[in-house]
Amino acid sequence: MLYYAGKVNQPNETFIEYVLNCEEIITAAEDKDIFEVIFNKVAGDQVDTRVKVNVYEEIDKIVQESKEAEESEPPKLETEIRILTSTEL
Repeated sequence: MLYYAGKVNQPNETFIEYVLNCEEIITAAEDKDIFEVIFNKVAGDQVDTRVKVNVYEEIDKIVQESKEAEESEPPKLETEIRILTSTEL
């Protein structure tokens, strides 16, 4: 279901819970922040920027391959291993 919120990246939690009767969604900005926190915990805060760029490029490549293959399931653990080995982590 799609609905309009007056403020970007600030969904109306009351509307979601009581009117739509569902759980709160994660916005793209929140999803990116969560990924950054996890990445920094796993790789360390001092990781080279080039390595971070490589990780993002590998993730994008895998997403594009998945879309082209019209896969219904998200990538699994072997994909994560592929990302880590190809980006020097």
